[in-house]
Amino acid sequence: RIIWASAAPVRLAVLKLQDGVNTPTSGEVERVSTPRDHYVIAVAGFAAPDSDTNLNTLAEKASLTVKGKPPVQAVTCTYRKIGNADVYFFRFLRSNLPIDEADHDVEFKSKFGQIELKHRFELRSMEYEGRLAL
Repeated sequence: RIIWASAAPVRLAVLKLQDGVNTPTSGEVERVSTPRDHYVIAVAGFAAPDSDTNLNTLAEKASLTVKGKPPVQAVTCTYRKIGNADVYFFRFLRSNLPIDEADHDVEFKSKFGQIELKHRFELRSMEYEGRLAL
């Protein structure tokens, strides 16, 4: 499973899960709705890293591509166990790849050992409250 984890709706959903039955405060909602310095792509479904896994090497093998623009490499990769899921988070500097609705889609690529991942995100389906939520 590959998701655009820095998208405001995803971050709002995580906030609501963390708060449980409590309603998130307006400050919490504003905090998670504010764009960050990085786009974050989460990849779940691979095993936890072993002692030989170099997360920096995984970051070097991950990229975001917008048609007509050079690919941008991830600056970091981190791992986190969330419930029963092993999740890898790839971070890309927003300033290295400005994205707007006119770009139509963004492709994420990564390599886990011999497995090459590709996932295309259609930007028109990533709007939230009238703006692109990345």
